[in-house]
Amino acid sequence: MRLPPIFVLRATVKKASRQPSKHMSGQSAFAIYKQLHDFKNGARANEIMAGVVHDLDDEQMADVAAHFSALTKGALDPKTISSGDPDVVRLVEYGNSARGVPSCASCHGAHAGGPIETPTLAGQRQEYLQAQLEAFANNGRCNDIFDRMRGIAAKLQPKEMEKLAEYYSAVRLFRPQD
Repeated sequence: MRLPPIFVLRATVKKASRQPSKHMSGQSAFAIYKQLHDFKNGARANEIMAGVVHDLDDEQMADVAAHFSALTKGALDPKTISSGDPDVVRLVEYGNSARGVPSCASCHGAHAGGPIETPTLAGQRQEYLQAQLEAFANNGRCNDIFDRMRGIAAKLQPKEMEKLAEYYSAVRLFRPQD
């Protein structure tokens, strides 16, 4: 019996947990679908994920995206949102207009008005976030629409990338009690 694609995806991602990976629960279905599509067509490189999505058609990828987006992600814990290095908090909340760096929160914040394919960063693994920022900065990851993240990440210092990854990984999510 062949497992439905969603279970194959879950099992494969779980096995690969030693690699920096992202939490998909509660992400926008559009953001998840875009990433799956990008893994499939080679716009985003990851050997494990390319293998997972290789045999999925568009409808199956949409089903996987709908499944994970429907999972409860939780809400931002207000006690952790403003903690951390003040310079990093300023970068997250206000950006740095002198360097042409917009605020991270303008696209990646809770209920942000950013592009629909923009993922939520809160609670993601620090190693994953830092690896993605570095990949965008050095053009190792080129699946951002209109080169947005490549342009922004290229303006960040390595220490800022590290601190931003630390900040977003420390922003905790909590599950509201029913």
